[in-house]
Amino acid sequence: MIRFFRGRDRSWDMLQRRMLFETGRYLEEGLRNSAWGVRIPRIEVGKGSFTRIFSTHFWQQVLFESS
Repeated sequence: MIRFFRGRDRSWDMLQRRMLFETGRYLEEGLRNSAWGVRIPRIEVGKGSFTRIFSTHFWQQVLFESS
């Protein structure tokens, strides 16, 4: 464990458990509601690449548009 948290091990453990729980809930909801998901395009390694325009559009949607 990181020394910085040495005196606060108990609160760090609680925070860690909470983060894992919340992440699990988020993933479960995403699996239950497939409409929330984002289709991640793919290209086989060495077979091509995405254009800059395509990449910019994809990341714009993922990072800045709310659903």
